[in-house]
Amino acid sequence: MIRKRVVARDAKIQKFISKHLHRKTRNNDNLDQLCDVQIIYYEITDYQNKHAVLQLEKGLHIEASFVEFDQSVKRRAMRCYNATRQVSHQCILAPIFLTYNEEKQRILLFYERYDYLFDAWNGGHDIWWQQALHEQLQATKYLIDKGFIHTGLDNPRNFVIKDNKLKMLNITSTIQDHLNTHPGTNADAIKRDSFRSLRNLMWPRYVERKDLTEDDQRFFNLFNLDNINFDIYVQKLITHPYAKDFKQCMNEFQDIHMLDGQKRLMRPLRVVTRHADFGPYRGWMRTIRNSRATHLKKALPKGAGEGERSTFREEDIDTLIKFLRNINEHRGKTRDQVDKYFQAVYKEVKRLFPGLLSVVHEKIRIRRGT
Repeated sequence: MIRKRVVARDAKIQKFISKHLHRKTRNNDNLDQLCDVQIIYYEITDYQNKHAVLQLEKGLHIEASFVEFDQSVKRRAMRCYNATRQVSHQCILAPIFLTYNEEKQRILLFYERYDYLFDAWNGGHDIWWQQALHEQLQATKYLIDKGFIHTGLDNPRNFVIKDNKLKMLNITSTIQDHLNTHPGTNADAIKRDSFRSLRNLMWPRYVERKDLTEDDQRFFNLFNLDNINFDIYVQKLITHPYAKDFKQCMNEFQDIHMLDGQKRLMRPLRVVTRHADFGPYRGWMRTIRNSRATHLKKALPKGAGEGERSTFREEDIDTLIKFLRNINEHRGKTRDQVDKYFQAVYKEVKRLFPGLLSVVHEKIRIRRGT
């Protein structure tokens, strides 16, 4: 074992590594020269769990983990290392260096020390899984925006747990390199497939650990959409309400109704909500009156739904959204009262109108540039 001091503080390690990884060294024919950090030596301390200790210049030692590549895929390992080190995202683990181990006859790619391989981890509550998937969607979008692609997002070996966060490893290459090595591949298709691969990874684990709601079901179904522009597709996934809390969801009802009033939706909300998917929510005032939804009942204005000029109409879902907007704007006084009140209100909304916000989110289109 290396007996010198091991730097355990991530911030200090990352500052040191980042300083060197920002330099651009590209000698793809020499593994030893691929590393921008001067590694004096490394020692594998636990081969089974892929743990090692690295001695860096200036007397620093850091704990690291590593992944292995067969020497027959040397070029792929180099592309993976070069791609991964060029991005910086809180949900993508930073690589340190790449080398060849003669004893094992394997190429080793070293990363910051992680806590668990994703496949060996059994933790996480409902909210953790929602948040982890949401963060990885953002990380995948970040990669694509930067011109990179990860074609192995359905493989748990490309994910680890560090500090209770799901982290991505082993980015494949730039999108252009992938297109060059896979003639006939469509760029839009491989980008869309990367999100579906992430869905395929998370879905079975999500189902095992969480009781699926209507919002969850509709969210996972969104990944299958082909008939919308890719940018809209990604935006729909990342902004989906399935992982939002009660405050954010109530605010979203308000925002959607305001966008409609400002004519910033591609189609008016009254037209959008005529879709058959809104059928279960029609007769919404009757649903509220016949329920035990105390807060929603109290919020219904007297005479609502009566007469041709009524602001709220039984069969029109846009007026249900207006009703929820009004609640969001005018109810509650102190902060504690507001939080308690809206939490209770949204619980009633989810019970009486399951998946409503997800359906609205899926169907509306916001005008570009607004």
